[in-house]
Amino acid sequence: MLYPALFVFSVVGLLINSGSLPASSEPRVKDAQLRGQYCMQQNIIPRQSSDLFSHDDITFVTQASLNHAPLLRRHARLWDGPISATFFIDSILKVPKTISLLQLLHGCDEAIARTTSIHIFYPPSSNGSCFWSPHIVADNCDRQSIEDADFVFSTLAKPSQTQPYPINIARNFARKGAITKYLLTADIELLPNPGFVDKVRPLLASELRNKTVLVVPSFEIAAGLSELPANKSALYALARKGKAFAFHHFRSGMCHQMPNMEKWWISGDGGQSRVFARVPWIRPCWEPIFVSQADVPYYDERFKGYGKNKIQQVYELCRDNYRFAILDNVFVVHEKISILSKEEWAKIRPAISRNNDIFQRFRRELDSKYPNARVRQYCDAIQTVLAL
Repeated sequence: MLYPALFVFSVVGLLINSGSLPASSEPRVKDAQLRGQYCMQQNIIPRQSSDLFSHDDITFVTQASLNHAPLLRRHARLWDGPISATFFIDSILKVPKTISLLQLLHGCDEAIARTTSIHIFYPPSSNGSCFWSPHIVADNCDRQSIEDADFVFSTLAKPSQTQPYPINIARNFARKGAITKYLLTADIELLPNPGFVDKVRPLLASELRNKTVLVVPSFEIAAGLSELPANKSALYALARKGKAFAFHHFRSGMCHQMPNMEKWWISGDGGQSRVFARVPWIRPCWEPIFVSQADVPYYDERFKGYGKNKIQQVYELCRDNYRFAILDNVFVVHEKISILSKEEWAKIRPAISRNNDIFQRFRRELDSKYPNARVRQYCDAIQTVLAL
Protein backbone atom coordinates (compact mmCIF):
# COMPACT_ATOMS: atom_id res chain seq x y z
CA MET A 1 0.00 0.00 0.00
CA LEU A 2 1.29 3.48 -0.91
CA TYR A 3 1.44 6.06 1.81
CA PRO A 4 -0.23 9.39 0.93
CA ALA A 5 3.01 11.29 0.27
CA LEU A 6 4.33 8.48 -1.91
CA PHE A 7 1.00 8.28 -3.71
CA VAL A 8 1.16 11.99 -4.54
CA PHE A 9 4.54 11.68 -6.18
CA SER A 10 3.56 8.44 -7.87
CA VAL A 11 0.58 10.16 -9.51
CA VAL A 12 2.77 13.04 -10.66
CA GLY A 13 5.32 10.60 -11.98
CA LEU A 14 2.65 8.73 -13.90
CA LEU A 15 1.33 11.93 -15.44
CA ILE A 16 4.78 12.96 -16.58
CA ASN A 17 6.53 9.70 -17.36
CA SER A 18 3.88 7.23 -18.48
CA GLY A 19 3.26 8.81 -21.89
CA SER A 20 0.18 10.74 -20.80
CA LEU A 21 2.05 14.02 -21.27
CA PRO A 22 4.92 13.35 -23.67
CA ALA A 23 7.57 16.04 -23.98
CA SER A 24 8.68 17.20 -27.42
CA SER A 25 11.89 19.02 -28.14
CA GLU A 26 10.11 22.02 -29.64
CA PRO A 27 8.59 24.44 -29.46
CA ARG A 28 10.20 25.24 -26.15
CA VAL A 29 8.63 27.35 -23.45
CA LYS A 30 10.05 30.84 -23.43
CA ASP A 31 12.91 31.31 -20.97
CA ALA A 32 12.02 32.63 -17.55
CA GLN A 33 13.36 36.05 -16.65
CA LEU A 34 14.86 36.67 -13.24
CA ARG A 35 13.20 39.82 -11.92
CA GLY A 36 14.13 40.74 -8.41
CA GLN A 37 13.90 37.65 -6.25
CA TYR A 38 11.70 35.55 -8.57
CA CYS A 39 11.85 33.79 -11.92
CA MET A 40 8.90 35.06 -14.00
CA GLN A 41 7.43 33.15 -16.95
CA GLN A 42 4.55 34.88 -18.69
CA ASN A 43 2.20 33.01 -21.02
CA ILE A 44 3.88 29.72 -20.23
CA ILE A 45 0.56 28.24 -21.37
CA PRO A 46 -1.18 30.74 -23.69
CA ARG A 47 -4.84 30.71 -24.66
CA GLN A 48 -5.50 28.95 -27.94
CA SER A 49 -6.22 32.06 -29.98
CA SER A 50 -5.54 35.69 -29.27
CA ASP A 51 -8.27 36.93 -31.63
CA LEU A 52 -11.28 35.35 -29.90
CA PHE A 53 -11.82 38.47 -27.83
CA SER A 54 -11.99 42.18 -28.49
CA HIS A 55 -9.78 44.85 -26.97
CA ASP A 56 -13.00 46.21 -25.44
CA ASP A 57 -13.71 43.02 -23.45
CA ILE A 58 -13.03 42.56 -19.73
CA THR A 59 -10.12 40.35 -18.69
CA PHE A 60 -10.57 38.44 -15.44
CA VAL A 61 -7.17 38.96 -13.79
CA THR A 62 -6.49 36.43 -11.07
CA GLN A 63 -3.80 34.66 -9.08
CA ALA A 64 -3.53 31.79 -6.65
CA SER A 65 -1.36 29.24 -4.98
CA LEU A 66 -1.44 25.90 -6.79
CA ASN A 67 -3.98 24.15 -4.56
CA HIS A 68 -6.65 26.42 -6.09
CA ALA A 69 -5.72 25.80 -9.74
CA PRO A 70 -8.75 23.54 -10.54
CA LEU A 71 -11.03 26.55 -9.90
CA LEU A 72 -10.05 27.71 -13.38
CA ARG A 73 -12.68 25.27 -14.71
CA ARG A 74 -15.42 27.17 -12.90
CA HIS A 75 -14.20 30.53 -14.13
CA ALA A 76 -13.84 29.40 -17.73
CA ARG A 77 -17.53 28.45 -17.74
CA LEU A 78 -18.79 31.53 -15.89
CA TRP A 79 -16.63 34.22 -17.48
CA ASP A 80 -17.41 35.16 -21.08
CA GLY A 81 -14.09 36.84 -21.74
CA PRO A 82 -10.34 36.30 -21.49
CA ILE A 83 -8.71 35.14 -18.25
CA SER A 84 -5.15 35.88 -17.16
CA ALA A 85 -4.05 33.64 -14.27
CA THR A 86 -0.78 33.63 -12.35
CA PHE A 87 0.31 30.77 -10.09
CA PHE A 88 3.07 30.98 -7.51
CA ILE A 89 5.33 27.95 -7.09
CA ASP A 90 7.24 28.08 -3.81
CA SER A 91 10.22 25.97 -4.95
CA ILE A 92 12.05 25.61 -8.25
CA LEU A 93 12.16 21.85 -7.62
CA LYS A 94 8.39 21.73 -8.15
CA VAL A 95 8.42 23.63 -11.46
CA PRO A 96 8.73 20.77 -14.00
CA LYS A 97 5.95 18.70 -12.44
CA THR A 98 3.76 21.75 -11.89
CA ILE A 99 4.02 22.78 -15.54
CA SER A 100 2.92 19.27 -16.53
CA LEU A 101 -0.10 19.45 -14.24
CA LEU A 102 -1.06 22.90 -15.52
CA GLN A 103 -0.73 21.66 -19.10
CA LEU A 104 -3.12 18.83 -18.30
CA LEU A 105 -5.58 21.23 -16.68
CA HIS A 106 -5.40 23.62 -19.62
CA GLY A 107 -5.10 21.21 -22.53
CA CYS A 108 -7.88 18.86 -21.40
CA ASP A 109 -10.51 21.55 -20.89
CA GLU A 110 -11.79 23.31 -24.00
CA ALA A 111 -13.19 26.27 -22.05
CA ILE A 112 -9.90 26.90 -20.22
CA ALA A 113 -7.86 26.47 -23.39
CA ARG A 114 -10.09 28.95 -25.23
CA THR A 115 -10.12 31.68 -22.57
CA THR A 116 -7.11 31.38 -20.31
CA SER A 117 -3.43 32.31 -20.38
CA ILE A 118 -1.34 30.93 -17.52
CA HIS A 119 1.75 32.53 -16.00
CA ILE A 120 4.04 31.24 -13.23
CA PHE A 121 6.73 32.61 -10.96
CA TYR A 122 9.00 31.00 -8.40
CA PRO A 123 12.26 31.48 -6.47
CA PRO A 124 15.42 30.76 -8.49
CA SER A 125 17.89 28.02 -7.69
CA SER A 126 20.69 28.63 -5.21
CA ASN A 127 22.96 29.84 -8.02
CA GLY A 128 20.32 32.28 -9.29
CA SER A 129 19.19 30.33 -12.34
CA CYS A 130 15.64 29.69 -13.59
CA PHE A 131 14.03 26.58 -15.06
CA TRP A 132 13.88 26.06 -18.83
CA SER A 133 11.15 23.64 -19.82
CA PRO A 134 10.25 21.78 -23.01
CA HIS A 135 6.75 22.32 -24.33
CA ILE A 136 4.44 19.56 -23.06
CA VAL A 137 1.20 18.61 -24.77
CA ALA A 138 -1.68 16.92 -22.95
CA ASP A 139 -2.68 14.05 -25.24
CA ASN A 140 -4.44 11.79 -22.75
CA CYS A 141 -7.46 13.48 -21.23
CA ASP A 142 -9.16 10.47 -19.71
CA ARG A 143 -11.14 11.05 -16.55
CA GLN A 144 -8.68 9.19 -14.32
CA SER A 145 -5.73 11.33 -15.40
CA ILE A 146 -7.68 14.50 -14.71
CA GLU A 147 -8.88 13.27 -11.32
CA ASP A 148 -5.33 12.24 -10.41
CA ALA A 149 -4.04 15.69 -11.36
CA ASP A 150 -6.76 17.38 -9.29
CA PHE A 151 -5.77 15.24 -6.32
CA VAL A 152 -2.15 16.37 -6.64
CA PHE A 153 -3.22 20.02 -6.88
CA SER A 154 -5.25 19.58 -3.69
CA THR A 155 -2.19 18.35 -1.80
CA LEU A 156 0.05 21.23 -2.80
CA ALA A 157 0.53 23.35 0.29
CA LYS A 158 0.08 27.07 0.46
CA PRO A 159 3.26 29.12 0.98
CA SER A 160 4.44 29.07 4.58
CA GLN A 161 3.82 31.96 6.94
CA THR A 162 7.59 32.35 7.31
CA GLN A 163 7.68 33.11 3.56
CA PRO A 164 4.44 35.08 3.03
CA TYR A 165 2.63 34.69 -0.25
CA PRO A 166 3.81 37.45 -2.66
CA ILE A 167 0.24 38.36 -3.55
CA ASN A 168 0.84 41.75 -5.15
CA ILE A 169 3.61 40.42 -7.38
CA ALA A 170 1.15 37.73 -8.50
CA ARG A 171 -1.62 40.28 -9.12
CA ASN A 172 0.61 42.56 -11.17
CA PHE A 173 2.08 39.70 -13.21
CA ALA A 174 -1.39 38.44 -14.11
CA ARG A 175 -2.41 41.99 -15.03
CA LYS A 176 0.58 42.31 -17.38
CA GLY A 177 -0.77 39.27 -19.21
CA ALA A 178 -4.15 40.90 -19.85
CA ILE A 179 -5.01 41.77 -23.45
CA THR A 180 -7.99 44.09 -23.01
CA LYS A 181 -8.80 47.68 -22.11
CA TYR A 182 -10.84 46.66 -19.06
CA LEU A 183 -9.96 44.46 -16.07
CA LEU A 184 -11.63 42.75 -13.15
CA THR A 185 -8.90 41.83 -10.67
CA ALA A 186 -9.97 39.30 -8.04
CA ASP A 187 -8.68 36.26 -6.19
CA ILE A 188 -9.42 32.97 -7.92
CA GLU A 189 -11.78 31.87 -5.13
CA LEU A 190 -14.21 34.69 -6.03
CA LEU A 191 -16.65 33.44 -8.67
CA PRO A 192 -18.81 35.80 -10.77
CA ASN A 193 -22.53 35.33 -11.17
CA PRO A 194 -23.59 33.95 -14.59
CA GLY A 195 -23.77 36.48 -17.40
CA PHE A 196 -21.54 38.98 -15.60
CA VAL A 197 -19.69 40.25 -18.69
CA ASP A 198 -22.82 40.73 -20.81
CA LYS A 199 -24.53 42.58 -17.97
CA VAL A 200 -21.64 45.00 -17.45
CA ARG A 201 -20.31 45.50 -20.98
CA PRO A 202 -22.82 48.25 -21.98
CA LEU A 203 -21.58 50.42 -19.09
CA LEU A 204 -17.86 50.28 -19.79
CA ALA A 205 -17.34 53.05 -22.33
CA SER A 206 -19.65 55.55 -20.64
CA GLU A 207 -18.83 54.89 -16.97
CA LEU A 208 -15.12 54.11 -16.93
CA ARG A 209 -14.05 57.64 -17.68
CA ASN A 210 -12.89 60.50 -15.52
CA LYS A 211 -11.22 58.28 -12.92
CA THR A 212 -14.06 55.95 -12.01
CA VAL A 213 -14.06 52.25 -11.13
CA LEU A 214 -17.12 49.96 -11.11
CA VAL A 215 -17.48 48.27 -7.73
CA VAL A 216 -18.65 44.65 -7.73
CA PRO A 217 -20.38 43.60 -4.46
CA SER A 218 -18.62 40.56 -3.01
CA PHE A 219 -20.08 37.88 -0.76
CA GLU A 220 -19.29 34.57 0.87
CA ILE A 221 -21.79 31.74 0.92
CA ALA A 222 -22.05 28.52 2.88
CA ALA A 223 -19.94 25.66 1.56
CA GLY A 224 -21.62 22.65 -0.02
CA LEU A 225 -24.51 24.37 -1.77
CA SER A 226 -25.72 22.55 -4.88
CA GLU A 227 -25.24 25.59 -7.12
CA LEU A 228 -24.13 29.20 -7.14
CA PRO A 229 -26.82 31.86 -6.76
CA ALA A 230 -27.63 32.87 -10.33
CA ASN A 231 -29.02 36.30 -9.49
CA LYS A 232 -29.55 38.76 -6.66
CA SER A 233 -32.86 37.21 -5.61
CA ALA A 234 -31.22 33.81 -5.08
CA LEU A 235 -28.34 35.44 -3.19
CA TYR A 236 -30.75 37.40 -0.99
CA ALA A 237 -32.65 34.21 -0.18
CA LEU A 238 -29.37 32.73 1.09
CA ALA A 239 -28.62 35.86 3.10
CA ARG A 240 -32.01 35.71 4.83
CA LYS A 241 -31.25 32.10 5.84
CA GLY A 242 -27.86 33.04 7.27
CA LYS A 243 -26.04 31.32 4.40
CA ALA A 244 -24.62 34.42 2.68
CA PHE A 245 -22.73 37.41 4.07
CA ALA A 246 -20.53 40.21 2.80
CA PHE A 247 -17.13 38.78 1.93
CA HIS A 248 -14.93 38.22 5.02
CA HIS A 249 -17.78 39.35 7.25
CA PHE A 250 -16.42 37.40 10.24
CA ARG A 251 -12.77 38.25 9.53
CA SER A 252 -12.66 41.95 8.76
CA GLY A 253 -16.08 43.35 9.51
CA MET A 254 -17.06 46.14 7.15
CA CYS A 255 -14.13 45.90 4.72
CA HIS A 256 -16.30 44.47 1.92
CA GLN A 257 -19.71 45.70 3.06
CA MET A 258 -21.36 47.94 0.46
CA PRO A 259 -23.09 51.14 1.62
CA ASN A 260 -26.89 51.05 1.55
CA MET A 261 -27.03 47.27 1.21
CA GLU A 262 -30.66 47.21 2.38
CA LYS A 263 -31.63 49.25 -0.68
CA TRP A 264 -29.30 47.28 -2.97
CA TRP A 265 -31.09 44.03 -2.15
CA ILE A 266 -34.48 45.37 -3.26
CA SER A 267 -33.43 47.66 -6.09
CA GLY A 268 -34.33 45.22 -8.86
CA ASP A 269 -32.98 42.03 -10.30
CA GLY A 270 -32.07 40.51 -13.63
CA GLY A 271 -31.29 42.21 -16.92
CA GLN A 272 -28.42 44.58 -17.50
CA SER A 273 -26.35 45.98 -14.71
CA ARG A 274 -26.59 49.64 -13.79
CA VAL A 275 -24.90 52.00 -11.38
CA PHE A 276 -26.64 51.69 -8.03
CA ALA A 277 -24.69 54.46 -6.26
CA ARG A 278 -21.65 56.69 -6.72
CA VAL A 279 -19.49 57.21 -3.66
CA PRO A 280 -15.99 58.31 -2.68
CA TRP A 281 -13.81 56.06 -0.56
CA ILE A 282 -16.11 55.70 2.42
CA ARG A 283 -14.42 53.88 5.30
CA PRO A 284 -10.92 53.00 6.54
CA CYS A 285 -10.74 49.36 5.52
CA TRP A 286 -13.05 49.38 2.49
CA GLU A 287 -11.27 47.38 -0.22
CA PRO A 288 -13.86 46.70 -2.93
CA ILE A 289 -13.46 44.42 -5.93
CA PHE A 290 -13.90 46.49 -9.09
CA VAL A 291 -13.86 46.64 -12.88
CA SER A 292 -11.45 49.28 -14.12
CA GLN A 293 -9.60 50.51 -17.12
CA ALA A 294 -6.16 48.97 -17.54
CA ASP A 295 -4.41 52.19 -16.49
CA VAL A 296 -5.27 52.13 -12.78
CA PRO A 297 -2.24 52.09 -10.46
CA TYR A 298 -0.47 48.77 -10.03
CA TYR A 299 -0.30 47.09 -6.64
CA ASP A 300 2.74 47.85 -4.51
CA GLU A 301 4.82 44.67 -4.51
CA ARG A 302 6.38 45.25 -1.11
CA PHE A 303 3.16 43.97 0.46
CA LYS A 304 3.26 40.22 1.00
CA GLY A 305 0.96 38.01 3.01
CA TYR A 306 -2.10 39.24 4.90
CA GLY A 307 -2.82 42.88 5.65
CA LYS A 308 -3.07 46.12 3.63
CA ASN A 309 -2.09 44.43 0.36
CA LYS A 310 -5.29 45.58 -1.39
CA ILE A 311 -6.17 48.62 0.72
CA GLN A 312 -2.94 50.26 -0.41
CA GLN A 313 -4.18 50.34 -4.01
CA VAL A 314 -7.61 51.67 -2.99
CA TYR A 315 -5.92 54.34 -0.87
CA GLU A 316 -3.89 55.38 -3.92
CA LEU A 317 -7.10 55.58 -5.95
CA CYS A 318 -8.45 57.92 -3.29
CA ARG A 319 -5.30 60.07 -3.48
CA ASP A 320 -5.69 60.14 -7.28
CA ASN A 321 -9.28 61.39 -6.81
CA TYR A 322 -11.08 58.30 -8.15
CA ARG A 323 -14.79 57.73 -7.61
CA PHE A 324 -16.44 54.39 -6.93
CA ALA A 325 -19.62 53.46 -8.84
CA ILE A 326 -21.36 50.48 -7.20
CA LEU A 327 -22.96 48.06 -9.65
CA ASP A 328 -26.37 46.43 -9.42
CA ASN A 329 -27.35 42.94 -10.63
CA VAL A 330 -23.79 41.55 -10.60
CA PHE A 331 -21.65 40.15 -7.81
CA VAL A 332 -18.88 37.68 -6.94
CA VAL A 333 -19.10 34.94 -4.32
CA HIS A 334 -16.66 32.89 -2.26
CA GLU A 335 -17.92 29.37 -1.60
CA LYS A 336 -17.02 29.24 2.07
CA ILE A 337 -17.80 31.39 5.08
CA SER A 338 -14.37 32.27 6.41
CA ILE A 339 -13.74 32.38 10.14
CA LEU A 340 -10.18 32.45 11.46
CA SER A 341 -9.27 30.71 14.70
CA LYS A 342 -7.04 32.33 17.32
CA GLU A 343 -4.20 30.13 16.11
CA GLU A 344 -4.69 31.28 12.52
CA TRP A 345 -4.76 34.92 13.58
CA ALA A 346 -1.53 34.39 15.51
CA LYS A 347 0.17 33.01 12.38
CA ILE A 348 -0.68 36.02 10.23
CA ARG A 349 0.00 38.76 12.78
CA PRO A 350 3.72 39.11 11.81
CA ALA A 351 2.66 39.84 8.21
CA ILE A 352 0.00 42.29 9.45
CA SER A 353 2.56 44.16 11.54
CA ARG A 354 5.11 44.24 8.72
CA ASN A 355 2.54 45.46 6.18
CA ASN A 356 1.27 48.16 8.53
CA ASP A 357 4.82 49.55 8.67
CA ILE A 358 5.15 49.38 4.89
CA PHE A 359 1.83 51.15 4.52
CA GLN A 360 2.99 54.13 6.54
CA ARG A 361 6.00 54.54 4.25
CA PHE A 362 3.77 54.05 1.21
CA ARG A 363 1.42 56.84 2.35
CA ARG A 364 4.31 59.30 2.73
CA GLU A 365 5.74 58.35 -0.68
CA LEU A 366 2.46 59.30 -2.39
CA ASP A 367 2.74 62.90 -1.18
CA SER A 368 5.07 63.83 -4.04
CA LYS A 369 3.08 61.84 -6.61
CA TYR A 370 -0.27 63.33 -5.56
CA PRO A 371 0.47 66.72 -3.97
CA ASN A 372 -3.15 67.94 -3.68
CA ALA A 373 -3.36 68.77 0.03
CA ARG A 374 -7.16 68.79 0.21
CA VAL A 375 -7.44 65.29 -1.27
CA ARG A 376 -4.63 64.03 0.95
CA GLN A 377 -6.37 65.34 4.06
CA TYR A 378 -9.62 63.65 3.06
CA CYS A 379 -8.01 60.27 2.33
CA ASP A 380 -5.89 60.38 5.47
CA ALA A 381 -8.96 61.29 7.53
CA ILE A 382 -10.72 58.19 6.15
CA GLN A 383 -7.72 55.89 6.49
CA THR A 384 -6.56 54.71 9.89
CA VAL A 385 -4.00 52.09 10.76
CA LEU A 386 -6.02 48.98 11.54
CA ALA A 387 -4.96 45.80 13.26
CA LEU A 388 -6.29 43.93 10.21
